[in-house]
Amino acid sequence: LGIWFSQASIDDSDTSLPPNDLATVFKLVLDQFDIGALLGGGSGPIASQAGYKIYLNSLTYGGTNVNLQAVDGGLAIQAEINAIDGKLTFDCTSIGCFFLGGDSTGGLTVDAVTITANIALSATEDGALDVQLNDTNTSFSGIDIYSDNGFTNFLISLVETAIINGVVGDLQNELNNQLDSLIAPLLGDALGALAFNLSLDLPKPDGSGNIPISLFTDFEGADFQDADPGPQGGLLTQNAGAYTADGDPPYTNSGIPKR
Repeated sequence: LGIWFSQASIDDSDTSLPPNDLATVFKLVLDQFDIGALLGGGSGPIASQAGYKIYLNSLTYGGTNVNLQAVDGGLAIQAEINAIDGKLTFDCTSIGCFFLGGDSTGGLTVDAVTITANIALSATEDGALDVQLNDTNTSFSGIDIYSDNGFTNFLISLVETAIINGVVGDLQNELNNQLDSLIAPLLGDALGALAFNLSLDLPKPDGSGNIPISLFTDFEGADFQDADPGPQGGLLTQNAGAYTADGDPPYTNSGIPKR
């Protein structure tokens, strides 16, 4: 048994609902990410400088994009989380910072976070579908940190590196972990469901009743390829079989073969 996935069924560049390709399903999963929760709720300061403790109070984002391409050996995914916006609080904890304006607020913005990975698909010896994520990488573009109080602008240059290495670094690690823990199992469950075991009744040729038949499949292999030489897409091959119950058929056979 063979099941062919064209590139359009993998990603047709249309994310309207209901989903009719894998990329749209991945986007729905990405849309559920709680970025704020990934950073542990922001309970402690992310940096301390010049008498100020700096807190990240929230982190939200504007939208996501997902691109999924069939490549040799599996799939290449590129996901983007766009327009990230965080709120900063500059908490004055000393007399010195009081004369610089005291408590203040600010923000952290990121134009886009881009996550890339290669998804390798293969069949195991026991007939299961194996999905592995490789080469996961997260990059950021358009990072800006600002203060709403001119007196605390000097803090930005002092803590910018700490915030980027801390917050952005933590976010990078967490997104990589989330991609590994969510996307691979999701794809494995979705495609793994294509291996079926079911029972049905075939009518006896003489019209006197039915013969119970069991059908089963498991995975034999996976062959995904890019557009060169093409066609772009992926083939899942399965071992398939059918059998009747052990022992004598539950009817009198008058010369008609069991099938």
